[in-house]
Amino acid sequence: KGEGHVEGEKVENPDTGLYYDEYLRQVIDVLETDKHFREKLQTADIEEIKSGKLSRELDLVSHHVRTRLDELKRQEVARLRMLIKAKMDSVQ
Repeated sequence: KGEGHVEGEKVENPDTGLYYDEYLRQVIDVLETDKHFREKLQTADIEEIKSGKLSRELDLVSHHVRTRLDELKRQEVARLRMLIKAKMDSVQ
């Protein structure tokens, strides 16, 4: 029986296998809080996403969303730096 998707319901996505999978999920969650961007994302096809055409819409997201994205990026860069340092320490 087909059950419809409920607004605001979290859908479990399979693991992408990417090192930055958690970061990617967080970015998508933040972007979906912006109504305009969420509508664009829902109507976009995969080619618009791959080509970067959809990324132009990032200029139109609210200041709050942009601030949250910047914070997520800082956290991810710090995480990557920590991993690189740990790898360098283990090599030496």
